[in-house]
Amino acid sequence: MFPWLVFAEADSRPVVSFSVSVWPALMASDGRGLFSDLISQALPQYQIEYQVVPWRRATQMLVAGDVDGQIGTYRAALINQVDPGNVKISNRVPIYLERVEVWCHSGRALANWRVELRGLSYAWPRGYDYDVHFAIPKAMEVHDTEQGIRMLLARRIDCYIDDSGDIAHRLPMDAVQAHRLNTAPIGSHPLFVTFMDHEQGREIAQALDAGLTRLRATGEARRLFTKWGVLKNYPESSAD
Repeated sequence: MFPWLVFAEADSRPVVSFSVSVWPALMASDGRGLFSDLISQALPQYQIEYQVVPWRRATQMLVAGDVDGQIGTYRAALINQVDPGNVKISNRVPIYLERVEVWCHSGRALANWRVELRGLSYAWPRGYDYDVHFAIPKAMEVHDTEQGIRMLLARRIDCYIDDSGDIAHRLPMDAVQAHRLNTAPIGSHPLFVTFMDHEQGREIAQALDAGLTRLRATGEARRLFTKWGVLKNYPESSAD
């Protein structure tokens, strides 16, 4: 008798690759997180690959054609203001609502953060372009949230600006009290997935929107936000 020979069927689905940065609950260095759950369930017709790199590098990889898309950007109409020479498109259904806040060394509440920032030193992560998106004078840029928090606590800067979720995961409450830090909301922006403006990019963006719309309609998207503890960042608007 001859033994049965079992061959695993090769995955014939096309591969789509994304660049993305490490964000607490959204994307870990091993590829786990809300973003990977959303993308994989929204695009079951594709094999999905992730390149988890610093934010500026993620943008460079998209422009160079090393990946098909970049996860977690503002809408293309905004980011094309920063880099008009490399026209990009974004999908229409948001994947997250970023809430940006400022933390400062201050003994009192930040009643008017725009006034409070005048004459102070402050920073945000490299490549975030908050000066464009929130009309804030250009600041020092740091490598990542951890570096920004370290500089804030060491009083190397007066204030730090970043996504509220990133700050919450890295700024201990005892440090807030010990350093008499105060915070104020700056604003919020929905986040999308960005592609270069060509036929393949448009095709993937349309497929992603169809998949995300389905996940929202079934309640699966909201369940995933709850699973990762970020329901407050669920974008209620279904499309930009």
